[in-house]
Amino acid sequence: MAPAGDTVYFPSLQRCLDGSVRLISWKTAFVHAVDLRSATRPDTNLKQFLSSPGAVDCLGDPLNAFHSASPQSKTDFESKTAPINITPTSKTYNLQEIKDDALRLSKETSIDELSALRITILEWQSRPAAQLLDGSRLDGTAGSPDPSNPPNGSVSRFAPKSSILTRPEALPASRAASFDSGESRRTRQIYTYFSERKYLVKLSELLVRSAVSKSIMDDQSQPTLYPDLSKGKDVDSTSWLEQIGDKLYSKTILLRGAKSGAFLRECTGAMKDRIKRLETGSGCFKEEGGKLEVEAEWGKTLILEIIHILQIMFNAIESSATITSADTLMAWLEFVRGFAFFEKFEPPYSIQQPYVLPLQSLVAIVSLAILNLPLAVAAMQEAPENTSNSPTHRPYITDNAVIEFATVTFLEAAGSASKVASLATLAWSILLQTLRDVVLAHREAREEHQLQRAVAGFEVNSSETEEGESSATENGTLYKRRSISSGSELSIEPSIYEETLETILALEVEDDTIRHLAIKAVVDGNIFDVIINLVTEYCTPFGSGLGDQSALRIRLLLLSLIRAGIDGMEYLPALILATLATLSGVDRFWDNVDRLTMPKLNPAADFLNDPVMMGIFFKAAASRYPYEALPFLKLVRALATTNDVDSEGTLKATSIMKQMKTFTQVLPPGFNDYQTTNEAENANVVILLKPLQIFLKRNRMPLITQPSLSEGAIFSLSQDANHNGLFIPTNTLGRIISEHDPVVALWEYEYSGLQYLGRMLSSARAGSSVVDAATGFTPDADTRAEMIGLLATLVTVSSDPSETTDDGAAARRILEEASDGVERNDDIISIVLDIFEEELQNYRPQAGVDGSLDVLVSCVQFVFAITAVIPGRVWPFLAKSGLLEIEGRGGKLASIVAGTEIVTGRYEFLMGCIRLFDVLVEDSVTHTVARNSHGQLSRDSVKWEGLATGLPEKIMSKVLGAFERTLVDVFESMGNWRYAIPDEKLEIASRLLGTFDNILSYAYGIGESASLDDKITSVLASTAEHLVDVFLSSSSNDLPSQPFLRIFDEGASTPATTLYLKTLEWFISEVTNGLKFCVTLVRVGNILNRPPSHLESLLFQASPLLTKLYVAHDSYRILVLRLFHALVVSAGSLKEEPPSLLGHLGPVAAKSFLSVLSDFERPLNNEELEISIWHLLSAIVSNRQQWLSVYLLTGKPPRESLKENASVAAGKSHERSLLTLALDALSDIKTLSPRKALAMLEFVSFAEDYWPWAMTDLHKHPRFLAAISGFTMGLESTKEHAKTEHNATDCNHIRMAAFVADILGMYTLHARQLGNTSFAETLAKKLDYYAKNAVKVPSYNSSLHGNLAKNFNNKFQPFDLAKFKRSQLHHAELGPQYVYDMNLATKMLSFEPVWKGIRGNPGLAAEVERANVNLSKVEAQVALLQGWKVLATELTSVLPGSANLREIMIQVAKDCLVANANSNLSIHIFENLTHVRADLAFILLQRLLETKPDDPHIHTTLPSAWALVRDQNTGPEYALTGPDAVYNRKLLQILLLALRATAHSPSPPQKASTNGTSPHIQPDSPTILTTLEIITTLILPTFRSLASSLHTSPTTTNPADFTLLTALLRASFQVPGIHYHQPSLVSALAATNTISITTTLYSWSDNPNLCPNHDPIYGDLSMLFLLELSTLPQLAEHMALDGVISQLAAARLTQYVQRGVNPLGEVGHQRLYAIWARGILPLCLNLLTAVGASIAVEVSAFLASFKGQLEKASAFFTVPLPGRTSITEGGMGGALTVLMCKEAYSLALLTAVLDKVRKAGAGVGVRSEDVVQLGWDGKRVREDVDGILTDGVVALRKRIVPVSEVEVEGLRGEELVKRVQRDLEGLVEVLSEDE
Repeated sequence: MAPAGDTVYFPSLQRCLDGSVRLISWKTAFVHAVDLRSATRPDTNLKQFLSSPGAVDCLGDPLNAFHSASPQSKTDFESKTAPINITPTSKTYNLQEIKDDALRLSKETSIDELSALRITILEWQSRPAAQLLDGSRLDGTAGSPDPSNPPNGSVSRFAPKSSILTRPEALPASRAASFDSGESRRTRQIYTYFSERKYLVKLSELLVRSAVSKSIMDDQSQPTLYPDLSKGKDVDSTSWLEQIGDKLYSKTILLRGAKSGAFLRECTGAMKDRIKRLETGSGCFKEEGGKLEVEAEWGKTLILEIIHILQIMFNAIESSATITSADTLMAWLEFVRGFAFFEKFEPPYSIQQPYVLPLQSLVAIVSLAILNLPLAVAAMQEAPENTSNSPTHRPYITDNAVIEFATVTFLEAAGSASKVASLATLAWSILLQTLRDVVLAHREAREEHQLQRAVAGFEVNSSETEEGESSATENGTLYKRRSISSGSELSIEPSIYEETLETILALEVEDDTIRHLAIKAVVDGNIFDVIINLVTEYCTPFGSGLGDQSALRIRLLLLSLIRAGIDGMEYLPALILATLATLSGVDRFWDNVDRLTMPKLNPAADFLNDPVMMGIFFKAAASRYPYEALPFLKLVRALATTNDVDSEGTLKATSIMKQMKTFTQVLPPGFNDYQTTNEAENANVVILLKPLQIFLKRNRMPLITQPSLSEGAIFSLSQDANHNGLFIPTNTLGRIISEHDPVVALWEYEYSGLQYLGRMLSSARAGSSVVDAATGFTPDADTRAEMIGLLATLVTVSSDPSETTDDGAAARRILEEASDGVERNDDIISIVLDIFEEELQNYRPQAGVDGSLDVLVSCVQFVFAITAVIPGRVWPFLAKSGLLEIEGRGGKLASIVAGTEIVTGRYEFLMGCIRLFDVLVEDSVTHTVARNSHGQLSRDSVKWEGLATGLPEKIMSKVLGAFERTLVDVFESMGNWRYAIPDEKLEIASRLLGTFDNILSYAYGIGESASLDDKITSVLASTAEHLVDVFLSSSSNDLPSQPFLRIFDEGASTPATTLYLKTLEWFISEVTNGLKFCVTLVRVGNILNRPPSHLESLLFQASPLLTKLYVAHDSYRILVLRLFHALVVSAGSLKEEPPSLLGHLGPVAAKSFLSVLSDFERPLNNEELEISIWHLLSAIVSNRQQWLSVYLLTGKPPRESLKENASVAAGKSHERSLLTLALDALSDIKTLSPRKALAMLEFVSFAEDYWPWAMTDLHKHPRFLAAISGFTMGLESTKEHAKTEHNATDCNHIRMAAFVADILGMYTLHARQLGNTSFAETLAKKLDYYAKNAVKVPSYNSSLHGNLAKNFNNKFQPFDLAKFKRSQLHHAELGPQYVYDMNLATKMLSFEPVWKGIRGNPGLAAEVERANVNLSKVEAQVALLQGWKVLATELTSVLPGSANLREIMIQVAKDCLVANANSNLSIHIFENLTHVRADLAFILLQRLLETKPDDPHIHTTLPSAWALVRDQNTGPEYALTGPDAVYNRKLLQILLLALRATAHSPSPPQKASTNGTSPHIQPDSPTILTTLEIITTLILPTFRSLASSLHTSPTTTNPADFTLLTALLRASFQVPGIHYHQPSLVSALAATNTISITTTLYSWSDNPNLCPNHDPIYGDLSMLFLLELSTLPQLAEHMALDGVISQLAAARLTQYVQRGVNPLGEVGHQRLYAIWARGILPLCLNLLTAVGASIAVEVSAFLASFKGQLEKASAFFTVPLPGRTSITEGGMGGALTVLMCKEAYSLALLTAVLDKVRKAGAGVGVRSEDVVQLGWDGKRVREDVDGILTDGVVALRKRIVPVSEVEVEGLRGEELVKRVQRDLEGLVEVLSEDE
């Protein structure tokens, strides 16, 4: 029981129930402790939990962690649940129900109340997850396809079944209720208790084992077999998990009696107790009569606990360097004897049956280990009397009673032929034999001593007898001390074992007792089979593969048993197989490949370094080679996995093969060229008289049929023999070991075993010219397979990069050595490949035919091995081999799998081909650059040949494509196959999915090109495209999709096992790889804009299944979230309505799923998981998942959210929405990790953006807005750091500030819409960070990027760095991996030393990382600017009331312009950045002018704006028509605002001028000169350029650009003092020929190409430009002199107007009327004003020519208003427009001026009659207007017709009515003056 006050192990009940804390279950702790990645991650909640006093107490006493109830536990319970410690809330939980459940659980299970309460809380907190897992479907709203209908589409060649999952059924009404029922809740609590029990014991075992294993591997100086952990070790070098293991080891074993064995005895007692409880039952549901399923689960839990206790015992025994105490061994033997070593153990329930084998296996292992055989034998042989015999530790070898009891026990076991006890039985017989040897040695020593004393008595007289006896005794004692027991004075005394030995030998057995035990163990106990079974059936399947060394230590233990008994065993096949099993486990080549880089204990290494085993066992096998080839080859292959090297750095196994000492063979028939020597020794030693060839040509080989061949024909030295050296020379000594026919001889002949192996394989090829000289046969299939497998192992181990640094040189030397024994133009690779092809062609799918499947398997392994060394030999072979179906030939892979492996259920060949496919994919990518680069590579970068540099990429693509097509068929159909080894199914699927995912990631994960053929991974293009076509097909074919559903359905039932960890590892790997591949597929489909695939549809339907998968195992969670994210994003990109995720989930599953998501990373601190959750939530709210968005933003289902008073559903309520949880967390934003904060900010930002009503939550939250608005106040200004990691941190902070600005900006908008400006006013005081950092030029390191690109291109030409840019396939966070894929680049470029760096100098990789971080920073700064743009735009709403904010915004606008002027980089990201700055500057200037146009500070922006425009490299001819037209147009708009600000800005008072100018204006002021420069160098040339471009390319010209230039001209003319520079402007007009160009544009504007929709817009624009020019008198005079009126009069457009146009007619008529009313008339007025009477005649004649229009204008105001007349009715109908008023007003002024000129006549230099009357009836107009004004405003409003959107808005706000009224009143005033 944990301490009541431990707030980590069991926090306060209030925090547990309000959701702020989730308890960590022992299952969760175990699952994450097994995952070494989380275990080595610092600062995790797991570390805190496992280090807490409560957890340490439980783990330190796993045998009794759950104590019985007591008065103290009752008090602690009452205190924990007291009202003072918790505030009950009926809405979320029922406290009384929880208390009652805890007390009931405590009573039923007999555990203390506090432990029961913790279990009850665990169950309560896990109810949403349990509800997701409850049953096959939660709501009946989703499911997989109907299994009754077969899949559509093609049929695989492997014939899979049609469907995996069942049709969904509707959820019964009673089912949800049953889940919440008391009985169901009670059952779940009991099951939680069972789970806690077994996982607690297992976790304790795991942690102690980690400490034991680490100590055994680290402690190299200990002379004993297993070091003693009590001596301590350097904890600084261990992980925190191992440190906890050390602590628990001390608490469980050292503190409780490691040497005395007290802990082991406690374990034995605990197992007895559990077996007793197994018989009595759990006691649960006793009142209801019990439940069978509960009792079955209870029994399974107890058996598992016993198994884990046995594992703990094994760890404890292994960790001790002392011999087991007598009491401990006695207790153990009594225990196992009482249950007959569990030989006949039969559990009562079927679900318990799978645990019988591990239980029996561990009993056998512990029974052997507890004897401490190596230590006990050594102690007996030395002096057992000297063995430590303290009161607390009395070794069992000193206790005769224990020895006798053990002997009887093992005799009983032997008598029953117990296989479980056979190991210990054999070990005990070895120990007894040692005991007998010790006793006999003592007897001999005692007898010799007595003889010496007798002799001494005769040599001395009686007076010297005493002295002589003393001397003789002393001398005799010393002698015997040396010869018997190294000086023991007791060696002459009777041995302590003599009486025991007599008792043992006197036992009634058929034979000698000791020999009887040994024989029974070996023969009846089948000990060698037991060893093999233990290795294959226990060590392998129960090893976790995650650094677990237990299986290896068990194999070492078994090997030590074989070593101890090897002297008494013969060299038998069974012994060989058992020894090989201990050395290599299951003897799988692929296991060895996978383990090469894992540091671990290695039995093979112990064997290799053991002189006894090598001298006896290995030497025996070597001396029979090659006569008996298989044992030796298997043994060498096993030893090759050790990675041990000799003094020269050569693999020891390779050295053995290269330096063979003996050669054993069958002598050829009739061979007798040898003679006997050393006959006295009678050892059949012979000497060779003539050379004996090992191989002969086939044409010489009728050896058996022609035994009388001449000696020269058979044995003479041939040229072939001279070449390869494979012959036994004359005078070689040997020994005849079998004189029977055929004669077998052993020759003491040194040769290279690799050369012999090469020649032997050469003879196995069809058509080989050589055969074995002795037999005339080639090696059989088994031998061929083992030889090729040995080569594969040697090459693989030698090329392991973790052990060697020569890039495969050692492996190539092995291949060269093996090739030295073959023909000149041949090598071992060609030989094996030829054998491979021959076996493929000859293979038939029947057993027993020539062409063994084992040979094919070994050949695949060999091809795999050489692919890592010489891939250039593999690709061409596979392209022409029959293995794959290429261009209609081959296809043996599919035939063999379908014809043989599916039948047998074993898939070694398929597995090998899958591994080969994977390594080929990796090779095709890894060596792409090395194969094709033409750059300046370093000399060290090309260390070996064989990369296939000349091989066409097309061939590689064909090979990969053929492989992939076959394996896709395998994947589609494998679910229906038979599997003899279940793990193979998991491994095949896992590896296929992993490779498929890699292909798509390589092909689509990098590169900017849309075509795969243009990418650096183009070799995978066709393969990747086929995968996409198959799995992302939109057809309804279920064949490719069903395997995913099957895998996920099985994954939803992931076994919660503490034992079958290796199987569990493959199980998890299959599911995780399936999820990864699905994620990649969906993302690829989205990138390619493919239509929705059938797979995506099925995955949406399987949403409930995916939610089950999420809670089934922690390893799946992140990947399930990513899959949901990919599906939501992909569906959201569709034009049609996306599938509803909530609709597929259903309300129950959705509620439970969101409840589980709301726990985020709890109970553990898994930051990656929480970030993935926030990313998914962001995707949901931003991708049209309306209903689910409402759910997660409100915490209630949509229907409940629409109700005003929604009731809280039963169970765990989700009242606090996920948005609220995000706001709560962000309220402490400065304490969050940047990555986590970024994910939350993104979610909140998207929620605000897509769901504006979410702003209400922000407003209501008490701390959120204050927290994030103050976030930037503590940030430093952005700067470049020397260290990359500091820059990476800055990136995240900048990006956080960007999100904060975005959120605050949107909230400010929301508040403003509600009329609240106080927040914006408060926020305006916290803008320092943004004002200083947001708009400045980003920290782009152009030198870094430039030099990097140059150096990269020099090294890896023709590949550039851009080829390694990431695509959108995988999300990359800001930092070292952001833009360029460092992992892939390292994979492809590591062959070049410069990439990693030379001699400690940073290489290109470090530079690329710096570039990634730099680009990350730039990206963050771009986002900061965009966020600041949003915020600054909204803050302008409070500009009128904040002078400080105005100053900030003015400075920001200027900074934007300055930054853009200083940014001269052309990359895309900076182009976007300049646009954003320009937009921001424009918005700010616009708002500033709107609020206070006369602000004296605004005009200071003109120099910056003009400098930015002027410094653009684009000339006037391209400024508004070139590629940068959009940006340049924005700059001109900014310049326009700056000019307007300058025009409105008041000038400071100045001294009076002496040259007659205004005292307030200096004609040469910078502002005026700048304005003049703008007109002369920008406006006029650009207008000319636009006009010219319009004539040559009308489609590239925008009418708005003419409007912009006209506005710029108008604003420039409004700048005070510009009129002083009219002469300069006239010169500019003349120089640019502006007047002529403008009038020409006017005359061309009726051209159909320039008149879209019959709208002469360019006529209007050119007229307006002329009008603006005419506003300055001298410019007007220049226009008059240029004949502007005559040019306008000659245009066809003028003629159209002269006929009369309707202001409310069609578009073209409206445009013509505008030209007349706002162009021609004001222009004429300006000319009259500027030139005077001299132009009156021309103007009058010009205007008079518009007779038709003048007549219409006279009548515009006279039509009555019978009713509102629409524009489309043709007539005016009494309607008024703004232009009609303008027209009348202009005509009134013109008429008045011309009348005055006419009256003045000659006085002004004109003839009165020449001034023509206009024909406009002003009097009539005045009367009509008076009538209109008399009718009032209401009537006037009815007459007004808006002709533009602006006028429509003005009419709504009455502004247009007032404007028309003012114009009419002004018209009346002018007409009145004329009268």
